[in-house]
Amino acid sequence: MVRKAELLIEKFPNGVTVRTNDADTSVELEKAIAIQGQEASCIGKSVWEDVYDMLTQPDCGKVEVRLEIRPVK
Repeated sequence: MVRKAELLIEKFPNGVTVRTNDADTSVELEKAIAIQGQEASCIGKSVWEDVYDMLTQPDCGKVEVRLEIRPVK
């Protein structure tokens, strides 16, 4: 099973918003707001949730995470 997700991160003066989308269906799965200083934990939590879900599946003891970071115009 391969799960593809997209995180759209938008910067604001007091922090960021993080929108998580299912890359296969273009369905928005989650929205989060992180105030300044909490951005890393918010972004990390979004990634960890998918990793954790996959690791708890039977016969899955290892996952690979690939990141591609680019600006959105």
